[in-house]
Order: sequence, then C-alpha cells, then structure tokens
Amino acid sequence: LTRAIERVARAKHPTQSFADNSPADPAVVEEVKHAIPNFATVSMEEGTRLLRAAAMKDFKSAVAAMEIQVKQAQQRLSQAQSSGSELEQQTAMKKLQQVQSEQTETLNQIAVKSSAQIEALRKLKESAR
Repeated sequence: LTRAIERVARAKHPTQSFADNSPADPAVVEEVKHAIPNFATVSMEEGTRLLRAAAMKDFKSAVAAMEIQVKQAQQRLSQAQSSGSELEQQTAMKKLQQVQSEQTETLNQIAVKSSAQIEALRKLKESAR
C-alpha cells in the first residue's frame, strides 16, 4: 500500500525529483521532527517506517470517514431513484460523484504528504552527515 501511495504521489508530481538537492520545505521538516522527535538517532529505515505507519493511520482514518459519506450519498441516490424524480436522481448522483472526487483528492494529499515527509527525513539525514 505504501508503494502505491508513493506511485500516486510521483504520478501527481512527475516533474518533481525525489532525489534533488534543494532544501526541504521547513513546514514539512517540522512535521517530521514532530512525528520523530529523536530523528537524529533513528535510522533512515526506521524513520521511513514510522512516517509510513503514520500515513497509513491517516489513510485508514480518512477511508473510514469517507465510507460513511459515500454510503449516505448512495442512500440518497437510492431514495431519489425510488421517488422517480429525475431532478432528485441527478442531484443525488452529482453529490455521490462529488464525495468520491473529494475522497480521491484526500487520499492523494495523504500520499503526497507522506512522500514529502520521507524526502524531508532523507535530506535531514544527509545534512547531518
């Protein structure tokens, strides 16, 4: 799953180099330091594992919340189909599509954030050498 998240992040920003020498975003560096307070003594592998675990937790939480929203939108669509109103059906279908689109964007944001944090950790580790 984490590899899939990284592929999504890379596909979203194909021109971004994940091995560049530019400084890491200070906000992302702070997130890493907050997530791994002892980052200087943690290996790159362990730090990556911790950041991926945190991303997975965010991912699962987002999916659980979104499943509720999708289920509600599907129920509204089903009710609209039962009522026979074309306008209600179209409105419910648009709402369902909107919820699904928001879900995709949220998951992409989690993937991009995770990749950025791992890259920031890599840069922190390199600068500490």
